[in-house]
Amino acid sequence: MPKIKIDKLIVSKRRSIALEIAPDAALIVRAPRRIPHAYIQTLIWKKQAWILKMQQQARLRLQNLPALKFVSQKEAFQKIKGRVDWYCSLTGLKYRKLSLSKVRRRWGSCNSKGDLRINWRLAMASGVVLDYVIVHELMHLVEQNHSKRFWNKVSALMPDYKQQRKWLRENGPRLPFLTS
Repeated sequence: MPKIKIDKLIVSKRRSIALEIAPDAALIVRAPRRIPHAYIQTLIWKKQAWILKMQQQARLRLQNLPALKFVSQKEAFQKIKGRVDWYCSLTGLKYRKLSLSKVRRRWGSCNSKGDLRINWRLAMASGVVLDYVIVHELMHLVEQNHSKRFWNKVSALMPDYKQQRKWLRENGPRLPFLTS
């Protein structure tokens, strides 16, 4: 088997070692401060079959990622606002304020005041993925939780929401980030 390269080593106060395969197939190792490097290498050697399999899967997902149309934040806001307003007219729901988010790990949020925040990167995803996040957040205007009632309301508007959710988990991290 080929020698496996650690792409990123993160040392912290943690108690155990974690191996992570990033969306770009990079190997990230998280380890406690005082762990010997030789121990990390031994663990990687023992887990090399799993590491290579996960890296191959990540590379395949990268190849199968559809071409993205890059948009500015202004274009993103117009696209997202149009979809939010359309779903509001369809459901009769009203939000107080809409803003774009730039965070890495959250696609949207809705607070109890009716303020919606949608990640601007979603404007580069397919329309149904964006619609899923919008429907999800709008349903929080009615149900401020993730109960069975909440998911039933999401499903009523978007019966295939689980497919969009899966796409976000698998491909969302590859949507481009704002660099400026």
